[in-house]
Amino acid sequence: MKIYCILLDALPWSSGGEGARHARDNTAGESLAEIARARSLRHVHQVSTGMFTTTTLLSMLTGTLPSDVVPGGVGYLAHHEDRYYEWMKDRKIHLFQHLMAAGFKIKLHNHLDFILRMLLGYRSDDPLTEFRTDSSGEWWNIELSSTNVREGSFDASMQTFEEFDDEELCGRYYELEEAYIRQLQSKSSETNTFFFTQQQDWHDSWYTKRLSAMRRSRRRTLEWLKLWNFDEPDAVFWIFSDHGYQVETVISPKDTLTWMLFRDNRPQPMHPMRSVISSVDFYSTIMCLLGKTDHQDTEALVPINKAASLERVFLGEDSRVKDNEKFCEAAVVSTIVEWDDQPSISYPITMYLACYVRHLNTIKIFRYLFLHENPYAAEKISLTDLPDKVLTT
Repeated sequence: MKIYCILLDALPWSSGGEGARHARDNTAGESLAEIARARSLRHVHQVSTGMFTTTTLLSMLTGTLPSDVVPGGVGYLAHHEDRYYEWMKDRKIHLFQHLMAAGFKIKLHNHLDFILRMLLGYRSDDPLTEFRTDSSGEWWNIELSSTNVREGSFDASMQTFEEFDDEELCGRYYELEEAYIRQLQSKSSETNTFFFTQQQDWHDSWYTKRLSAMRRSRRRTLEWLKLWNFDEPDAVFWIFSDHGYQVETVISPKDTLTWMLFRDNRPQPMHPMRSVISSVDFYSTIMCLLGKTDHQDTEALVPINKAASLERVFLGEDSRVKDNEKFCEAAVVSTIVEWDDQPSISYPITMYLACYVRHLNTIKIFRYLFLHENPYAAEKISLTDLPDKVLTT
């Protein structure tokens, strides 16, 4: 079996919305929804537990809030302190440890500086050398690779491709990525494999505001996604975005509500039983795929092939670097109170979200309509506007 975990960093589901106007591309081709339909990928709404990549991935790899494993929570520079790394020492916590114990090889591709530091715990100036010379055997079954444009190789490297505004180099990068994907998927799954990669084109183009790259970043990202063979036998695909792309101090639905695409090609496939999940559900879903029955499902942690209460409460947390570099500063709670009940599954209509920001000492409340014509719009409301059903949930 192969498990593909593919992150399209910060990529919104829709290309519409006021904030994304500079990144629109009328020649973008198929939308995410069209790609999902054509390739039998199941679309599921995802409520992210974190509002930047590190916190979302921590929730996925531990099945908890980041503050449950890192005292005080995680800011952008929390990894500069010892407390960030303590959770990696507990073999019962890190999902990679469970995967290796089950005999899985783990392949991690691109953005190795981030992966080595934030997910594997290497803290030196040269984490790649530290990883290669590590005699502890902690991550004995992990394989690293990078797409190196100038060398034309896939050797592990600390160099990260960022030149998406250079047409020639960008074209070469995607040619190499296509070759890597074909090579990766052509190998049989005799050895169980977990694969993770970050696709950063949209993220890097948006946050650097390089307009020459931004206008084509979504098209390039979706064309890259179409390179994958989603018919690969005995393979499970989990494709997702990790957070909103305009996250602010006061968290609103556009910051926490993302998306996930899923497909299971095993002889006895897993099928999503819900239209909305939490990012922590990745952990329990992978544990299910591993046949693990020694972890407890709760209302806060449910594999996607099991039903969850329609009154489920979703938790999240964040800290903008301008507000607090190292500790969690904002707490988020949300729930869905109106559903469109269908014969096999319920689809969300209305979400309520409350965000508490510590340094502002205030709570802001939002109402979000899933079918609103602007997918990034949410209405600020007062506590008195909350329906009784929310207050009693």
